Formats: sequence, structure tokens, C-alpha cells
Amino acid sequence: GTIRCRVPAARAPPPPSRGRGVLSPHHAAICTDNASVMRKTWRLLREKFHGLFTYGCAPHAFNLHAKDICAMPQFAKLNDNTNIIVTWFNKHLQADGRATLTRIQLDIYGKEKALVKAGATRWNSQVSAAESVLDNRAALTTLVTERDFDTSKPGAKDLKKLIVDVDDEYWSLLSEWVDMMQPLRLAIHCMQADYATLSDVFASFVRVHRGMNETFDEARCETFAIATRGALKEIFAKRFNFLYHPIHLVAFALDPRYAPYCKAPASVIRHWIKELHNNSSDNDDLIAEYGLFRASQTDALQADIWTPKVVADPLKWWTSWGDDFPLLRGLARKVLSLPPSAAAAERNWSTQDFINSKRRNR
Repeated sequence: GTIRCRVPAARAPPPPSRGRGVLSPHHAAICTDNASVMRKTWRLLREKFHGLFTYGCAPHAFNLHAKDICAMPQFAKLNDNTNIIVTWFNKHLQADGRATLTRIQLDIYGKEKALVKAGATRWNSQVSAAESVLDNRAALTTLVTERDFDTSKPGAKDLKKLIVDVDDEYWSLLSEWVDMMQPLRLAIHCMQADYATLSDVFASFVRVHRGMNETFDEARCETFAIATRGALKEIFAKRFNFLYHPIHLVAFALDPRYAPYCKAPASVIRHWIKELHNNSSDNDDLIAEYGLFRASQTDALQADIWTPKVVADPLKWWTSWGDDFPLLRGLARKVLSLPPSAAAAERNWSTQDFINSKRRNR
């Protein structure tokens, strides 16, 4: 089982005592929002509780990554402008507002399209808000350029100037920002799902890093300031170091979906496989099995067990094809069974709060 909980940011939790019943042999991991504390806790406890892993909640770290990006000056101004557009149509529901926009949407798109308001702390929602504004660009431009659009209303002139965007600064930057944020948005969504595994954490960081580099490599990325590009790379490194735990790398290297694409040095992976293994007496056999596992990835005679369809379910793959690696299979099944987040516990608490509430239990 996995214990999902919150811990104070100031200090690591005290070492648990089996005598008090805090942990049992059935507990495999502790996952909380504070990744740095969990990593330090694991280093303190792994000698006494060698089979226990403590690590941070992945979607929480990715959400903080999105927050850091949204707080950058160039993107903060961009999101403020997006919020101005959305707020205007939330406050003005009649002429020159929501009602007029709906009429224009029906004429142009044949249906009504919502303008999404960004959440206060769900930084992923900033992307949803930007997408909704981009999706309504034609309707918004038509509305503010109509002859009867009343620019005497407070804020109407600024709204028109922003939407018309003669220099195409706002719209081009908004489009580039949305494209850059898509891998991070997908990572947050994936990490919150019940089907996510620890190996998906490292894979998501790879996708986010690749997406950021692809955006910078394209000629159209000139919309990003040079200072912004450098800061983005620093933010990525900061959040990677905040969340990263060796168990993420081992899970990535042992997941048949990702193993053929793992570029980490084999010596590093072997070291952490031995560190995470419960029994040091058979480490030599374990490392030998890892060598066979890597060799099987390029063995033409075993190509049929490495097809995308066969490796789609990592746990099923190890159960079906791990007979040649019994020690490694035990470790792989353990780390690939652990959830990368505390999202399921959060959902349970929300459900319990709804059921056991003051309104329902008076």
C-alpha cells in the first residue's frame, strides 16, 4: 500500500516506529506534496526501512512548474491581457458583450463557444483560458470592429486595442505560449490519473523538455524574449531537481514502454537498482538480469515481446515475460505498482467531505 498525506514544509516528519503501528511490512511508499522533504526522509529511513520509498507528488510539482512559468514577466502580462478579455465578457452580458458575441459566434462558427476563466491556483487553467480566446479570435475581432461598438464604456478602448492588435504581438505570443505549454499540461493531466505509474514521471519530464527545446529551435520562437528563454531553462532545472527521486529513473528504465529509449548511463541505473533492492546478497545476480533485460530489447528473436501492443501494460508484461529475470521482475513490479501522486487520496477526501458535511449531517 501507499500512504498519501501532507507534511509541513518546514521539517521532515519524525522517523516512524513500527511499534506504534505507523508502518507495517505492507507499506511500500509514502507520497506527499513536499518532494524535497520526502527525498530527505527516504535517505534517513532507508537503512532501517529499506523497502520503504518516500517521494513527492508529481502533479503538484508540475503544477508548481506551470505556476513558475506563468509568473514570468512576459507571460504574466500575456495572461493578464487574456484575463481582461474573458472578464469583460463575463461582466458585460448585453450589447457589446456576451449577447453580441454569441450572435457573432453563431454567424461565424454555427455554435456558441465559451470563454474560459483561469482558476486562481490551478495554473494549468491559464492554458485553457488562452485556448478559448484563440478559438474565438475571429468573433472577438468582428465584435470590436463593428461600427456600433461603444468605446465610451470603461475599458472598451483598451479591449479593442488589445483584440485588434495591429502589431500582432499579443496573438502570436499567445499561440506560441499555448504550444509550449501543451506537454506540461498533458503531464499534469496524466499524473493525476489513476492509471499513471512512477515511470510516467520521468517520461513526462522528457516530453516537457523536448517540447520546450522544439519551441526554441523554431524560427517563430523569436516572440520569446532572450531573457525569457534562459529563465525557462532555469525553471525547468529547478523543478526537475525538486521532484526527482532515483525511483523515478529506475521505474523509467524498467518500464518496457520506455526502456528502449532510456538514455541514462547504464552504470547509474545499475547503482540505483542495487540501492532500491531489498537484499544486497544477490545484487550480482540482479545486475546480471538487468544486463539480459537490456540485451533482449535489441534481440531479433525476442522482437515480438517488444511491440507497442505487448508493452502497453508494464505490469502485465513483467508477469508474462519476466521469467528470465525473476529478481528484477520483483523490483520492477514493485516500483511500477506505486502511484506517482496523492491525487487519488485527494479525490477520496473530497468525496468524504461531500458525504460527511454539516449540511448533510445535522
